[in-house]
Amino acid sequence: MKRRSAAAPTRSPDRRKADRLSLPVRVSYRIKRDANLDLTGNTTASDFSGGGLRLLMSEELPLNTPCELSIYLPEEQHPFTASGVITWCKRRSERGAATFEIGVTFTMVHRAERERYYQFICDRLLDHYLE
Repeated sequence: MKRRSAAAPTRSPDRRKADRLSLPVRVSYRIKRDANLDLTGNTTASDFSGGGLRLLMSEELPLNTPCELSIYLPEEQHPFTASGVITWCKRRSERGAATFEIGVTFTMVHRAERERYYQFICDRLLDHYLE
């Protein structure tokens, strides 16, 4: 069996129900700005769980904004795709440049995609706890 690098799960004192994986992963996004304009691009998810993820963005985005995501999981040939909604946005400073952490909660994930995504998370958590 090929050895993977285990991502460190993090547990925060907030309302989350599950461990989150701290593992940088490339994400392509399409975010609805208004009826005629979508914001598209690539960014990094800094951590994620079964119900959503945290994205690093260069601009503030309104809550409840719908988005489409393609998440490029390590060692997977095809990206995991999901629909979501922005549930929180927090400004942070990073080396003088303003960046934002954006929380996305998944709202629609097809069953086969969800199984693949959960298997990825379970494998990484298991690797970490068995080390």
